[in-house]
Amino acid sequence: MSFMKKYLALIILLLSLPIVVGVSAQDVNDYFIYQEDREQKVPVYNGVIELLKEPFSIRLYNKKYDWDAKQPYTTKISVLKSKDVWKRVKTGGKAEKSLFFDGGSAFAITPKHRYSALFFSDVDASYIGGSHNIRYGNKDEDKTADLLNKVGDYFKLEFKVDNFFDKQNIKIEDSKISVLYFLIFSDKDLDGIIGEDELTKFKIKFKVP
Repeated sequence: MSFMKKYLALIILLLSLPIVVGVSAQDVNDYFIYQEDREQKVPVYNGVIELLKEPFSIRLYNKKYDWDAKQPYTTKISVLKSKDVWKRVKTGGKAEKSLFFDGGSAFAITPKHRYSALFFSDVDASYIGGSHNIRYGNKDEDKTADLLNKVGDYFKLEFKVDNFFDKQNIKIEDSKISVLYFLIFSDKDLDGIIGEDELTKFKIKFKVP
């Protein structure tokens, strides 16, 4: 086959391939807020996401949780009402000394008591601490979020939020809260240190109708 024929055959092959525009693989280090069929990527540095005052969900990627294999991959989510407390949380310290991210600070989740409410980590001045521990393993008690899909070694998980627990269960649309302050920590290297690239802080603002 002459060079020209080979060249034309290659052009025809390329033109026959499907063209995909604006589609890129998601980064497994990113977090997403999902509402009304739309995913918003969480900004890396103290960003702001605007939402309707309606149920939403938090989407994230995690490796498999396996305590027996010493691979307890977990993403810890703390939600605050206080901007002052939120601003004081820094990177660099040990997770076990954190009010929010130590092993005993998790809000209880069991297979029979999966919940879809946000608990606040600053209920009042007398109590500050605690986090939602999001993980996915083989055991039922290690599945604390819904599985959306699997990408390589990572599970894409979804934690649905239908209510706020502010001394009592309140529907989001009935709440008077206008801003939430989020802390998300994922100890990706399992060294027990809150690394600079392991802590994400951002705000959710609810749009006024």
